[in-house]
Amino acid sequence: MKNKTFTTEFWGYCVGFVCVVVVICFFPMLFVKPGVLDFTETGQIGDTIGGIMGPFIAIAAAGLTFLAFWVQYRANEQLREDITVERFESKFYKMLDIHIQNVEHLQIGNITGTAVFSQLIGDYRGIFPLVRRLIIKEISNTNIELSPPGKSIYADFIRECCEDEKKQNEVINILVYGYFFYGIGYSISEREGAIAQLNDRVRDEFVKYLSTSRARVVAHNNLLGHYFRHLYHTVSYIAAMDDAIVPEEQKYEYAKMVRGQMSDQEQLLLYYNSLSIPGRNWNVNHKNERKQYNRENMGYIARFRMIKNIPNLNTICGLNPKDKYAEEIGIWKRRYECDFFEQDSRD
Repeated sequence: MKNKTFTTEFWGYCVGFVCVVVVICFFPMLFVKPGVLDFTETGQIGDTIGGIMGPFIAIAAAGLTFLAFWVQYRANEQLREDITVERFESKFYKMLDIHIQNVEHLQIGNITGTAVFSQLIGDYRGIFPLVRRLIIKEISNTNIELSPPGKSIYADFIRECCEDEKKQNEVINILVYGYFFYGIGYSISEREGAIAQLNDRVRDEFVKYLSTSRARVVAHNNLLGHYFRHLYHTVSYIAAMDDAIVPEEQKYEYAKMVRGQMSDQEQLLLYYNSLSIPGRNWNVNHKNERKQYNRENMGYIARFRMIKNIPNLNTICGLNPKDKYAEEIGIWKRRYECDFFEQDSRD
């Protein structure tokens, strides 16, 4: 944090004051120089110099008083900022401690702590191919030729999924995580658009499949709901701090402490969560076409590289993070000379 007591402005005032004092020191010599003043008419030389120097000394004293008040004012500001940082850090470390406790208390059967995330990733990967197959089947069976562009919202949505592989993978990840998190009863609000209708159709087929299969879908919202809410609030608390008090570089260091507590599988599950409807706030950015896209404007995942350590990018289910964050990866590389993923640094 920058020291705001002895600023450039302060030193400018000091230099000006010193210059004034130096000039004042030459006044007696100037005024008693023969031919400059006639002391036979102005009184004793002491009275003359005292009368001449008095106002300037008073001005110098006023300058010193101003500088003293300036230092005190700036010191008070610095103290207030220091107290703000101390309060921020106190709350942050409490939140970090709660995050650690949340992980320690996770349990699935005999599995506890960070090992739970490997089990959860296994569950996610278990239902992924089933849901993906049902989604692709529904997309293939929808006759979009009967609905010209603009006539049917659902047909336009299916057409977009057919034409854009990235869009299709995004949709698959949304539905897969929905069933992983909420179970087979997962529903999507109609406010979300045509994906809600797709989900209704896929869910019906999924229920039929499960009724004749040994496969089971277990909802994990009771296990993970509090964990993800607290993790998000911790990172958003860091991001919301005033840049003048906690600059972006320091915010990144705090976020890195959080990331440092997360296992590779934990970061991977965070990525899957961020692709879902309940977790999409992780990727909300503040891009402005009229301004340069900096990391401060990125979503939290990209801004703080929260998934830097996820393992083996080639085995990601659905949308690959290199495609999801292609623009942000380029910005980190070009502007900040950093690799977005740790495995890229080892290549």
